[in-house]
Amino acid sequence: AAREAWRVARTALITSFQLCTAAGVLAGELLHGCAFFVERVEIAADSPEDPEDGLRLRLTTGNLIATAKSSLRLAQLSCPCRLAEALYRCDVQCHSEALGKCHAVLSKRRADIEDDDIIEGTQFFMLRAKIPFAESFGLAQELLRATSGAATTPQLAFAQWKVLDVDPFWKPRSEEEREDEGEAHVASHNRAGAKKNIARSYIDEVRKRKGMPTEQLVVVDGTKQRTLARKK
Repeated sequence: AAREAWRVARTALITSFQLCTAAGVLAGELLHGCAFFVERVEIAADSPEDPEDGLRLRLTTGNLIATAKSSLRLAQLSCPCRLAEALYRCDVQCHSEALGKCHAVLSKRRADIEDDDIIEGTQFFMLRAKIPFAESFGLAQELLRATSGAATTPQLAFAQWKVLDVDPFWKPRSEEEREDEGEAHVASHNRAGAKKNIARSYIDEVRKRKGMPTEQLVVVDGTKQRTLARKK
């Protein structure tokens, strides 16, 4: 009975691990570089008089999978959580007169500019940078608009994965942090005076797209609501 119980428990643990890593607790996305250590497994019998029969009746795969999955999700939240974002390799040709504007657009989108060499015999520069995948939407249009057409369409190709070292659950606690961030700092960033938490904004956007609940406040301030009256 004990061997059969361990076989069922082992199958349930493997299945719950696969389910948990396929959809993480933050945004329901695939987990990267995570490991779970099972230190102890206890299976209690229903009847102390006949533990083998009680064990056989109580031990069901469905209950074990649900319990193990909940435990793994709680284990994720008990550790520091970080997002892994994809980076694109971005190549842009830009005229020397619009080089500063091109740098400004890329820097605003959190791009890491690695090189900007002049193309020999021309007045154009070749910029090479790495830009997060989430910040690449609308990049071509913004570059053309900011440089008045002096920059070419960026060439994007997948480069690597990188851990975004920003705590999505961070909140100001000390007096200095509250002075810097303001008392209105909340996770959903929809209050005036609150700085933007990039990791949490990415999580909220993904959860909204998937129909998952978020902590965004619908009513920010109950005393400052606009009333639209119907005038007769």
